[in-house]
Amino acid sequence: MPIPAYQWKLKPIVPPGRNDPCWCGSGDKFKACCEELVSRPFLTINMLRFVLDACSLQQLKELASTGRASLEAVANTAGQWIEEGQSERAVALLEPFFEAPRTLPSTLSPLFDELMSGLLKEKRQDLRFYWIDEVLARGDSAFKSAALQQRAVMHCDEGAFEACWADFAQAQHFNPNDPSLASLEVSLLMGQNRTQQAAERAAWWAQHLSKLREPSYAQLIENLQSFSKRPIQSMMDMAAELVPGLAPLLKLVQTAPAPALMHTLKVRNGMPDPAEAALTPMALVLANESLQKLENQWRACFVQAKPMLVATQNDAPEVWDNVDDWLGLLQHSPALLNSFDVLDDLVMAVDALDMAIGSDILVLLAERAAELLRLLLEAQTTPVRVPWVIQENRVVLRPIAHLAYVCKDTGKWDRFMELASWLVLELNPNDNHGLRWDLSQAYMLHGRDRDALKLNDLYPHDSSPVLDMNRVLAYYRLADLAQAKEALLKASLDHPKALTMLLKPRPRPVKHEDLGITVGGTYEAWLYVQPHQPLWQASGALVWAQEVLKK
Repeated sequence: MPIPAYQWKLKPIVPPGRNDPCWCGSGDKFKACCEELVSRPFLTINMLRFVLDACSLQQLKELASTGRASLEAVANTAGQWIEEGQSERAVALLEPFFEAPRTLPSTLSPLFDELMSGLLKEKRQDLRFYWIDEVLARGDSAFKSAALQQRAVMHCDEGAFEACWADFAQAQHFNPNDPSLASLEVSLLMGQNRTQQAAERAAWWAQHLSKLREPSYAQLIENLQSFSKRPIQSMMDMAAELVPGLAPLLKLVQTAPAPALMHTLKVRNGMPDPAEAALTPMALVLANESLQKLENQWRACFVQAKPMLVATQNDAPEVWDNVDDWLGLLQHSPALLNSFDVLDDLVMAVDALDMAIGSDILVLLAERAAELLRLLLEAQTTPVRVPWVIQENRVVLRPIAHLAYVCKDTGKWDRFMELASWLVLELNPNDNHGLRWDLSQAYMLHGRDRDALKLNDLYPHDSSPVLDMNRVLAYYRLADLAQAKEALLKASLDHPKALTMLLKPRPRPVKHEDLGITVGGTYEAWLYVQPHQPLWQASGALVWAQEVLKK
């Protein structure tokens, strides 16, 4: 066993002589018992795992400095713990291997990958960034490249695509022939729905790696060549291997009959809230009797996991465990694809897979929900709202809000503005999802200053800095400097941290808050400054604001 006395390494066992008693305890001579087994291959068992299971957290932290354990065994142990929900032990085991001042060779990469996974499970994004910085400071070129690839993915997940591609370029500089860069670049491009560019880069990487004449790259090169010719089908083929049922679901949605009305609107005609007197009446969306019967069958085979509050995702991939049951029901009763409740479930089910190809199916499903609601409202003789405050309406609004966020994240700004303005200005003016802030950003990004001002007027008491700060910028770009100055002075009182950060030449990024977003806090300020500061700089408003506030 790889115990501490042996410096955490397996101690070689000297086999007995041929005529000595066998070590198995049978009493027979070794040559007549187990000698022939010595030359036979046995499955490698990670014995270090069993030793470390008995160690305290403090003992785990000492392993890096006191022993010579197999790095492969250490990484394997950490990986097993993470899968079993013991990520805290995995992190305690791995972090000491990267502590200063030791240099960090690329042989530690397997341990680093597991450390990143463990910290992800522990929701310690700050420590993930910290250890990446340590590798960049003390690692060799290959290790720096691997760390930058990790950070590129993290930035991509946060929607910080400019930082993502900057890290990718630097990773390529440190280790230009690393084959993992090929898969990463294609994945990042697909994650941004840049399919054509992904196919072109796959073809380039296939040609580049072929020139290296490395036999172990053969399968990767073949995959890249296939992807370059049929990117969507290749992604679907890979997804189908991982998730049975995904390809049939896509085919079902693509070939489904056109949306048909199987819902009605029940208008609430009671006395409205005085604050809502100017708004259209509220309506409740109800499935008709035949659809309700089908929905009952759906709920019997699909384990619904509706998210809390205004979340658009439920992170419940376990719904795919019985995909044959609910997919079979959909194939037998395609009318279920006219149900907002079912479409809501399917959008979240596909999203929970966290696969690039899933976004294509998600968009098809969510767009179907949007079209169903449009048809339903067109059949209504008078305008109505479909507010989130009515519980039954949430399955209607959630997939449409989800679609809006997807469009924003993938740069489909025109469609995002259509959806967000529909949700905020017509369907649900209470805007429980906070889409007004993203909509204001989109208006400013596309020069729609007057629309941004109108949006601001609808929410005069909004606590976020987005609307108030964009009010300043909009008036400035419209050359109404008197109104801009008045709005700026008000913003300096209501949102001091956001304005202070905005005026800094190079504001430092602020880490995500674990418990949400503090109103008036630095992270809330960063969420405004990061996308909007370039707009202030380009228009000259940043210099103008600095001069006004000096007086």
